[in-house]
Amino acid sequence: MEDKNRDESLGKAIVGVSWVFLALKFIVIFTLILIVILHFIGAPLWLAPIIAVILLGVYKLILILIGKFAEWSGKQ
Repeated sequence: MEDKNRDESLGKAIVGVSWVFLALKFIVIFTLILIVILHFIGAPLWLAPIIAVILLGVYKLILILIGKFAEWSGKQ
């Protein structure tokens, strides 16, 4: 039983670390895309990382809502 708990916490740690790397990649890629878009519309380029972080929050929120909906529909 203790091995199962240790394996489960190791799995959660791995998922947490992989989520951080996914978030960093998401922010960098969207920042680069937004820099190009903001350059063409003449907006300040320093807005790009801020918008990318906001988009990451929206993405995470959508994933949470999908998970909650799947959990709710599974109970039905």
